[in-house]
Amino acid sequence: MGGTRRSATLAWLGFALLAATGWSDLTDVDAAIADRFHRFGTDHPGWVATMHGVTLLGTGWVLVATNVVAVAICLRTSRYRAALLCAGAALCTWYSTQLAKSLTSRARPTDAFWPVDGFAFPSGHTSNAAAAAGVAVIAGWPLVQAHRRGRIALLGVAIAWPLLVGLSRMAGGVHWASDVVGGWLLALGWLTALAALADRLAPDKRLAPDDRATPGDLLIPDDEALSDPAAARSGRSRIPRASRARRYPRRSV
Repeated sequence: MGGTRRSATLAWLGFALLAATGWSDLTDVDAAIADRFHRFGTDHPGWVATMHGVTLLGTGWVLVATNVVAVAICLRTSRYRAALLCAGAALCTWYSTQLAKSLTSRARPTDAFWPVDGFAFPSGHTSNAAAAAGVAVIAGWPLVQAHRRGRIALLGVAIAWPLLVGLSRMAGGVHWASDVVGGWLLALGWLTALAALADRLAPDKRLAPDDRATPGDLLIPDDEALSDPAAARSGRSRIPRASRARRYPRRSV
């Protein structure tokens, strides 16, 4: 759990740093990156059209649809904490994005390639895509953990999704680079913070402290499920956790 807490702390510190106003170096970097994207987009209208399509993957409706499916999968496999984590991460990310926009009141770039409204920081499309990718991994990992290609594909999509949406927001001239990074950090902050909270509030009381569930258990059911294809697909193991703790004591490293 310590690693999860550290990740959450670093994500929130980075987000707070980007949210601070009056940092001239950051403003200069944002302006330079925006200028390069604008010049490239002016010379390549097909690129802009492609990015306009990609940016739709970060709409609120995509986050809602992904979250509904993810929660349904978690409930179907009896992973109730994971279901709460998915729902909480999506809701907290969306509402905190709107709150941060109103608090920072940061203006968008003035040379956008398509019409937008509202404030700039953080990028809502980017935070939506990052949160959706996170809940997709949480819900889908037990379904692919026994298959190397499946794991690679799921992680590849989860990484590429928010990266491409963030790129599309900068390519379209509707967000500064720091807005996009802020969206990534905001979603990561909520995912890691809620994972740590879920583990802290609901440890497995039947086990010794060293054998209790960790935030990783929200993603991965159990190694024993790998020996049973049906268990791997359902996200459940045939052997109770307490029995596994007795039969397979944790090794020191």
